[in-house]
Amino acid sequence: MLNETADYKYQWESNVAGEIASLAFYALICYYMFMPMEMNVYFDVEDEDEELLPILALEEDRV
Repeated sequence: MLNETADYKYQWESNVAGEIASLAFYALICYYMFMPMEMNVYFDVEDEDEELLPILALEEDRV
């Protein structure tokens, strides 16, 4: 629509507007797809690791 209404020397603005809209859409979709989740199954700490946490904390304090 902007392409038809703009003067010939300002038609590049329609291309810029289209590119900005594409970039905004892509950024929003990427943000939504890769947004951190509160209950992510990949970040669960197993029982073995929980048992080692106090030991590792003591070792870090010594260094």
